[in-house]
Amino acid sequence: MAVADYRREIADLKPGTHLLGLFASEDEQRAWVIPFLIAGLETGEKVLYIHDSRAPEAIQEELGAAGVEVSAVLESGQLSFVSARAALLYEDRFEPELAVRNLEAQIAEAVEQGYGALRLTAEMSWALSRKRGCARFVEYECKCNALFPESRGLALCQYDLQRFTPQQLLEVLAVHPEVLSGEGRHENLYYTEPSHVGAKDAAHTLLRRRLGRMDAWGRKRRAQSCEVERIRKTLDAVAVAVVALDREGRVAFINETGEQVFGHRAEQIRGQVAWELLVGPEQRTHLQQLFREAWLQGEAQGQLGLHAVGQPGRRTLETFLRRVGDSTETEQVILTVAGYNHSRR
Repeated sequence: MAVADYRREIADLKPGTHLLGLFASEDEQRAWVIPFLIAGLETGEKVLYIHDSRAPEAIQEELGAAGVEVSAVLESGQLSFVSARAALLYEDRFEPELAVRNLEAQIAEAVEQGYGALRLTAEMSWALSRKRGCARFVEYECKCNALFPESRGLALCQYDLQRFTPQQLLEVLAVHPEVLSGEGRHENLYYTEPSHVGAKDAAHTLLRRRLGRMDAWGRKRRAQSCEVERIRKTLDAVAVAVVALDREGRVAFINETGEQVFGHRAEQIRGQVAWELLVGPEQRTHLQQLFREAWLQGEAQGQLGLHAVGQPGRRTLETFLRRVGDSTETEQVILTVAGYNHSRR
């Protein structure tokens, strides 16, 4: 995902957000950290970068390359860099309570200075240090999670997938409401509210919460299925052939009119490549080209010669293809053919 895409992903972040950032490479880290910082500078927030594994100069150079007047925002105090050791360790040890109180004071100070919020991002590699208390970083994250919703602060916590263990990352995942990863920004289905973390009946509470989410997810899927069925009935009622194709050109759906136009039942062609079954040999290359054009450019239009089922001759009809969907999982090309007379079964 490009930097521009991440800018759209984080454009609506508001104070109170506590975001988990997971990255597998420095390029991936840079792709969302830089837009996160720029968004805060553009909206009049105070921006704080807590560094550990990367040098501040490298971050500043990347901001400059993105068009930020780095020297100006540093001099004004809107942007600042501080080491994790200076920001989080006290007398060479880590105390979650002290760190959270310090963060709360910094948020209040930013608001007093006239900023809309304090936007913070921290490289969390410091938590792997052997210094006293650093192993309590999940406790700190949990306390931050209780702080942010009622504050004028928002945070992006950066975790390197190559350095933290799966167990550590699972624990971190449980205490962040939202996640930013290689595929974008997501609501965290595995988030556990602060009051539930560390409770004596944590397992019981967590089980109840996850079962509740499963029930909610099931209700949503059933509602979606009802809506899909309603749409299918609508499509079956119109005198237009409609065929949905996946990114490989395989048939995902065909309405009743489409079955009659192309002469195949849905169960016979679902999952089959469209141009190998829907048209004759002389039309296959043409339909494949139309599909590729629609996939790359968003839409395509052409003519297909179609034989009427049970009737002699062939009619040449206008065919329209349009790419729909908002993600790689949902994108399809919808093929429609209108003006084909048929008698309904």
